[in-house]
Amino acid sequence: MGNKDLIKLRAELKEAPNPIDFSSSLVERISSSGDATGTPFYHWRWKRKFLADLVVWPQSTEDIVYIVKLANKYKISITPRGAGSGYYGEGAPADGGIVLDIKKFKTLTKPDENDYCWVSTGYCFKELDDKLNEWDFEVAAYPTSYFASIIGGWIGVGGKMGVGTVKYGEFKDQIKAIRVITPTGEILEISDKEEKSKYFGTCGIFGIVSEIQLKVVKKAETEIPLMFGFKNLTQLLISLEIVLKETDPFHLRFSDQRHEIRTSGFQSFPTVLFLIYKDGSSETNSMVEKAKEIALANGGRDLGEIIAEQTYKDFLLHEMKVKLETPVLMLQQLMLPLDKVAELIERFEKITDERKLNHCYYGLVNRNKVVRLCLYTPTDNDYWIHFLSSKACLHSLVEYCYTKIGGRIYSYGLQNSIYMVKFENDRRKKLIKLKQSIDPNNIVNPLKVLESKMRYSRVSIMFKLTNFWRKIAVKLNIAQEILTLDIPRHFGYEG
Repeated sequence: MGNKDLIKLRAELKEAPNPIDFSSSLVERISSSGDATGTPFYHWRWKRKFLADLVVWPQSTEDIVYIVKLANKYKISITPRGAGSGYYGEGAPADGGIVLDIKKFKTLTKPDENDYCWVSTGYCFKELDDKLNEWDFEVAAYPTSYFASIIGGWIGVGGKMGVGTVKYGEFKDQIKAIRVITPTGEILEISDKEEKSKYFGTCGIFGIVSEIQLKVVKKAETEIPLMFGFKNLTQLLISLEIVLKETDPFHLRFSDQRHEIRTSGFQSFPTVLFLIYKDGSSETNSMVEKAKEIALANGGRDLGEIIAEQTYKDFLLHEMKVKLETPVLMLQQLMLPLDKVAELIERFEKITDERKLNHCYYGLVNRNKVVRLCLYTPTDNDYWIHFLSSKACLHSLVEYCYTKIGGRIYSYGLQNSIYMVKFENDRRKKLIKLKQSIDPNNIVNPLKVLESKMRYSRVSIMFKLTNFWRKIAVKLNIAQEILTLDIPRHFGYEG
């Protein structure tokens, strides 16, 4: 954006019907141009311009309309931004322009007789829950980054699987209607299920969702966490499938020992199943006993109330705990059928063990037996071969997921857009036509989801060469090993 146009844009923002907060200071532009993976410079090859020219903080739907119309007038891109807690550049600018940060937009109506409320998408889920608790309500489901993520951000990445989705379904299923500002500045109120769907998981490229009519639930009287240790993944997955069939958990997560060491600190079993049941009714209590019966019958060990309660207290901080305790939070999230999970994890562990790379995982499951599998390869970019090898490992697993087991990427954003281009091109072509019809100036979140400045072949060749070098380094015993964990040899199930 030219300096003259930027000066004009700032002048028009000052003349807005309602005052709109904005800043062009370098500090604000830098802090609003990155995400949980790193600085704005990170993945710069995917971007035309990695630093925002201006950051704006609208506080109403009308503010957003005004900003979008200005952006069209000056042909400047807009990047809708939530909390910046994502991992794939969803809310980081790839073409400079305006970062539209909606965290200050907070409005909420009291739940009606059908338990619906209108809420703006700038609300953090923790803040929203605190407000709803005053009326004895709570959010039905929320992302695993509950303390940081805002409503708009979870819509942008899809809201398919988080805490509570195994019981209540995807986030979009809990939303009756949405208010959207189109890329040309019109306000739409949409209740049609199919029409709503295009705004979920597409990072705002079709329009900015400003408010939603959300179904909330009565605050649970009690919450009962359970935690079981298993000596192998096979036993855990058998138990998980039966628990899913015969009970109705609020939350269900499975993980490996390395993940638990890095998060809960618990280290006595190779695999762990964590469950939450809510509401305190006699039916819930019977489901709790049923879950225990199923786990114990399939080789599990009940880890007891103290460990389960402590994990429940902290589990929403686990993702950020891994981030804070490792220099680089290298991860990839995949959607795949439950019956293919063991195959992919076996391959993941084989590749990382052979290359002497750090690794851990956790998974969430929905009612349709689809898994969101989060694969970590903690690393440090000061050790660039280790860093690239960790990234190459995850890239090869994405390829395997698409080509061998019928899975796909969980969230596309910026850097994962190469997989949409490579593996989902038919779907991509349809979405491009839609994008062109409603965003003729390509204003909202360019270079996200549907297009990539980086070529897939270039990335793939780089990772294949890195993998080859890491294999040689391991054979020659010169491969650097960093961030290693002390894994106990004797597990709780042997005692």
